[in-house]
Amino acid sequence: MTAGRSHTHTWNAAATNVAGARDFVALCLAENGLDSVVPDARLVVSELVTNAVRHAGTRFTLTVLIQDGSLLLTVTDPTSTWPVLAVDPPFAADVSPADGMGLDDGLGLVDGLPSDRASMVDAVSLAEGGRGLGIVAALSSSWGVTPEPHGGKSVWAWISPPAPPDGLAAGMSRGGGAGDPPPRRPRRPS
Repeated sequence: MTAGRSHTHTWNAAATNVAGARDFVALCLAENGLDSVVPDARLVVSELVTNAVRHAGTRFTLTVLIQDGSLLLTVTDPTSTWPVLAVDPPFAADVSPADGMGLDDGLGLVDGLPSDRASMVDAVSLAEGGRGLGIVAALSSSWGVTPEPHGGKSVWAWISPPAPPDGLAAGMSRGGGAGDPPPRRPRRPS
């Protein structure tokens, strides 16, 4: 894995800053030639930042890490309230709310998700609450929550670019391949 490029910005908890965060991500990706992931990244960051604004109500920091053609979006806030993934969508049968947020081995991966992203996002829209994290799960390779050492939490999502068309080597895709997901993150403390 090659060293990544990181971009960070901090905002106040205001609804108008959700659009600023989306624009920040789009600019970072465009500057690094990752146009193919801009639509998914904008939607994922919108959901993560909206959760920070709505539920934390404090300043939050967005970090965009671009590594090996993949993207790690992290939203950090000083609160200890963890997000909860809705279990109402049909694809969420394997989600365990007892783990605090429906994580499979701490990575936000749920086995059995439909492979078609549109059907996942449509299914998420049926839930009464927690739709944002369902959208994050549908559009990212993995996601999770990490407690911060001095308090607070970071909610992160790993997005890989689409696979190259059949017949092209992965190394020929823009960015040098899909990259690997981030290292395992700790589960929520008991």
